[in-house]
Amino acid sequence: MHHRNGGSSDNTTKLVSCGGKLFLIWEGYMKHNPSNRKKIWCAEITLETDDEGEVWGNVEWVDVVQSVPTQSALLHCLVVSV
Repeated sequence: MHHRNGGSSDNTTKLVSCGGKLFLIWEGYMKHNPSNRKKIWCAEITLETDDEGEVWGNVEWVDVVQSVPTQSALLHCLVVSV
């Protein structure tokens, strides 16, 4: 059995803000991993405030954005605008 969200081995996650949205990035891998690679996942979250001031997050998309060797580590996330 595998989990679509990657099943992170060491709970390495990063959160960055860009253009009023949040991006949650984490590393994970599938239990059956013959390629010896882990996946870098990303979720785009939009934030909304209701009339009572409560903040809600809506996940716009979640997907794998990169595949890297298992020895790699997610250290920093930077927002770059061009």
